[in-house]
Formats: sequence, structure tokens, C-alpha cells
Amino acid sequence: MADGMDQYNLLPLERNGFVYRFANIHDFEKVRHVVDEVFQLHLSEENYVQYCNDPNHTILLAQKEGQAVGTLCMERQCDYFNDRHTIVFVKNAGIREEYRRNGVFKQLYTIAYEYAALTKATAIELTCADYRTAAHCFYLNNGFTKKKTTVFIREIEET
Repeated sequence: MADGMDQYNLLPLERNGFVYRFANIHDFEKVRHVVDEVFQLHLSEENYVQYCNDPNHTILLAQKEGQAVGTLCMERQCDYFNDRHTIVFVKNAGIREEYRRNGVFKQLYTIAYEYAALTKATAIELTCADYRTAAHCFYLNNGFTKKKTTVFIREIEET
């Protein structure tokens, strides 16, 4: 994941008292803490290590005074319609409640965009739930356009 990413000279970066950097395999507890709090999900160390060892996955970490305050997880993927193009898909991003409205989210997306451009991706893409209208406004105000798509899912029944 982060191995080799520093070649782009994007990170580490300090802005307004926050430090932004690529997470690495040793950051499990920091990333887990943010994921648990923001998404109420359990991140296993096994999954985190797999993610870290996959060169197509990258986690950005925002910290304040050494404490993790936000993460953005992204994956390089082949464009479905043109295999010569690559997109950077943001799988999830979140900021701990007490650190919101400080520009951390915007800075993480700015870094993700710069990373996508430097790695020759053709776009940065994400999904967002319909009810998250404030997030929709953020994306639209920061250069994203809304695709005319709807996500469908069929859960696999346990047998």
C-alpha cells in the first residue's frame, strides 16, 4: 500500500495543525480506532494486513498530535468500459466527530485527487448514500459530478 507511494512527494504534509500521511502496516490500531468510531465496523488485523500488502490499495491517515483523526481508503481499479484507463475508487472516508469542520475531509480528498492524477488515473470515483445530502454538496462543490446511476445489491442468503 504505502510502500513506494512517497515517490510522488505528496506526503507527509502538515496543514493547520494536522499531519497527513500514507498509513502503513504498523498503523493498524490508529486506523482501527477511526473505522470503529466513524463507521461502527470492526476492522480485523488480518484484513488490514491484506489491504496494506495489496499495491492497488492505499490508506491516507490524518493525525493531530499523533492521534488518528481521519482516514481515506482508496483502490486503483480498471475502468469497466475501457481497460486502458484506471480509476481511483474511494472505498470509504471518515473523520472522527470532534475533528469535523476543520478542513480535514477536504484535504484528504485533495491528496486522493493528486495521487490519482500522479498515478495516471483517469478519474476518482466514489459512492454515497442518498440520505447523505451534506456529503453530496461537498462532492459537487469540489469538482465531482453526479452520475445518473443507482446501486443495486442482492444479499447472499445463508444456507
